[in-house]
Amino acid sequence: MKFSKLLRGSLLPLVVILIAALGYFVYYNTYFGLDLTRRVQSRAEEVVQSTYFMCQVTDRLLQKRSITLLADIEDALDMFGRPSLGPGRKNWEARSPEGGRTRSLSLAPLRLYHQSGETRDLDALVNLVVRRTGGEVSILQMLNERGDLVNVYCTLDDVRDSRQVTELIPLQMPGGQPDVFMDPLLRGETVLRPEHSHGRLYFSIYFPLREGRRTVAVLVVRVIDPNLDRLRENLLQLQLGRTGYVFALKATGAQRGHYVISSGGLRDGEDIWRATDAAGRPIIRSLISQALNLNPQQKRISVPIAYERYPWRNPGETHARHKTSAITYFEPWDWAIGAGYYEDEL
Repeated sequence: MKFSKLLRGSLLPLVVILIAALGYFVYYNTYFGLDLTRRVQSRAEEVVQSTYFMCQVTDRLLQKRSITLLADIEDALDMFGRPSLGPGRKNWEARSPEGGRTRSLSLAPLRLYHQSGETRDLDALVNLVVRRTGGEVSILQMLNERGDLVNVYCTLDDVRDSRQVTELIPLQMPGGQPDVFMDPLLRGETVLRPEHSHGRLYFSIYFPLREGRRTVAVLVVRVIDPNLDRLRENLLQLQLGRTGYVFALKATGAQRGHYVISSGGLRDGEDIWRATDAAGRPIIRSLISQALNLNPQQKRISVPIAYERYPWRNPGETHARHKTSAITYFEPWDWAIGAGYYEDEL
């Protein structure tokens, strides 16, 4: 009996010490693990905010350049006349971005009607705009009152008449939201936006062509801009940890879920809308939805930011790793801007 009491007496302090050590171990790892997570999240916030503010500065520079470009467009329209809908119908074969299927469309022909009464094809106007601006030109015709568009003239694709298969640009894609830029165009307002097209980033001016109070087509001028190129290079150099990077996705319209800025620029322009994480969840849809639902009026930091945590397995990896992305929305360009990092690299 005495031996049993002695044993219990000698073990009790040891048990207390072990419990205290275990508690301290759990506390230490939890506290400092959370502290490290917060520090990395704070770094992610800084990266996303820096990206947001760089986009703001670049947007102001693009708006300044647009003054000269818009004057060139107006001069060309004054010289040759504004495109209007003519009599009769013109048949087109248009390829849809959803599945690449083609469909037959019938549109009223767009022609140039000058004040002198002279009628011309679109070539004269387009050629002058190209010479004045040094850019590429598209003319998008309204297919319906909702805002679906058909590309009826494009210098980049060499589409000049209905003998070529052209592009249908829907206002809204399945599972996405309507293009936020369409309402201003329908109201007759000019839209300025950077966009990835034909393998590079352009500064695009969308100039509405009106018949009375109705927008019947949109003249698009795409130019290469050094400020935009500089922004892209700066964003590609931003890093978060060992492999974390900044990305930007088009958030609405026909190109929702398309990369504008990708890791190393290797996947710019790629459609990743249907991408799922290792659990099968549509992660890109979720990221864009979070960005669009951020409320700039209810924010604790200067730029509202949401977080998404998800398992992700890269090609060639044997197992998924947990990844966290900070995301925000840059409304002037309709970009969902994010920065992602792997938790096991903390």
